[in-house]
Amino acid sequence: MSDLISRQAAIDALYNVDEYNGRSVEAVRNLSSAQRWIAVSEKPKKNGEYLVTKIDRITHDRIVDIAHYANFIHDNNGFYKADAVIAWMPLPEPYRKETEDGTTN
Repeated sequence: MSDLISRQAAIDALYNVDEYNGRSVEAVRNLSSAQRWIAVSEKPKKNGEYLVTKIDRITHDRIVDIAHYANFIHDNNGFYKADAVIAWMPLPEPYRKETEDGTTN
């Protein structure tokens, strides 16, 4: 039997605590919804870089990559990559060091 729990079970467990590592439960909920994969049939609202799941042309494995989306590109559902993009999500915010007073640099 594995000691690991599913991602959803971990999220559900966090809903039952008032604070986790200085973040409110609402912040944890927002993070979990921001990290969901979106089917490529639902296009991004703006051009830019996105995290994508794609099918490798040679191995046919599902891999994660970063691809540029542009609504004027018609191949590969608007994503500029050689392999078939099947899902996407926004890139996370870059790391910013948090100071003792709670502000970020």
